Amino acid sequence: MLVVDGDPLHNALAGAVETRAAKPETPGQGPGPASAQWTHRYNPPGAAPPVYELFDHIWLSSALAPSLRSAHIDRRTKHGGDGSDHDPAWVVLE
Repeated sequence: MLVVDGDPLHNALAGAVETRAAKPETPGQGPGPASAQWTHRYNPPGAAPPVYELFDHIWLSSALAPSLRSAHIDRRTKHGGDGSDHDPAWVVLE
């Protein structure tokens, strides 16, 4: 667990929901992501399947954590070689 000045930080993206389902992979590119907890898709050259990683992090202090109402990851509708490999994440606080 991350701690700042003795205060534990809370992972605001732990329960993030997707705005839409991830785009299915092209046949032969593997099964796709194992969970919804990713914001970066890297498609390596060759036969290796895409890699899904959580690049974005939103950490809340203990004082701010009760204000968390929801967390989201916006899924792209296309995977293209000339576009972004990133799906943005955000939280809603009250």
